Amino acid sequence: MPKPAPVPEPDRLPGVQLQELARVCSELARLSDTGSVPGILERTATALDASGLVLWVADAEGKVLTPIAAHGYAASVLARMGTLRADGENATAAAFRTGMVQTVRANGSSNGAIAAPLIAPTGALGVMSAEVRHDGERHEDRLAAAAIVAAQLATIIGVPAAEDESAAR
Repeated sequence: MPKPAPVPEPDRLPGVQLQELARVCSELARLSDTGSVPGILERTATALDASGLVLWVADAEGKVLTPIAAHGYAASVLARMGTLRADGENATAAAFRTGMVQTVRANGSSNGAIAAPLIAPTGALGVMSAEVRHDGERHEDRLAAAAIVAAQLATIIGVPAAEDESAAR
């Protein structure tokens, strides 16, 4: 059985990889093919020290969040996630409703989490949620980095269909 990775001492936690996050944001700004999104999510997870990352997008009415891409989870796990109600009592739904980064504290048996909203001029479009290691949800640099990437991810999501129809009228 493999040995678990050693947990760094609190004063020696890995820092956010700002150079990598800057490259990720630049790639997102130039994105012309969504086929590269999984690789970008993988690099984002690595830079945030996240074991898993999910990109959730809202339906046109803003009532349901659907996972559209992920890193760190088997396809079967992603399929079992299903949708989340936007009015649900969880960090992902709260980030969507409030437009603010939300966290879930780690406990002895599970990692912590960061949920960062994907914000556009019209409001939240979705959420990037990350399962972070080493109490990353308690570190301001991780929260800020997640918010930065989520803001850039919002630029590739687009306006929900109901808003497109309103704008056309």
